[in-house]
Amino acid sequence: MSFIKDLIKNISSINTSNLYDIKSLENIVDLLTCIIERAWDKNFKIVNISKYLKSWWNMSCSKDLERYKSFRSLAN
Repeated sequence: MSFIKDLIKNISSINTSNLYDIKSLENIVDLLTCIIERAWDKNFKIVNISKYLKSWWNMSCSKDLERYKSFRSLAN
């Protein structure tokens, strides 16, 4: 949720009153890209899949994970 809050806060602070030409639009798009990248870098976390990861994990999840590990195919 912090990712979304950071995006809303920073995107809403962008001054768009000076959009007169393509160059100014490109500057806004570049700024938007930077805002998204900073919010992502600040809020992402690496998650290692394990059967103890979440309370919703059950035997079906474990079987599906083992099947994936065996075949290395997203279809499994």
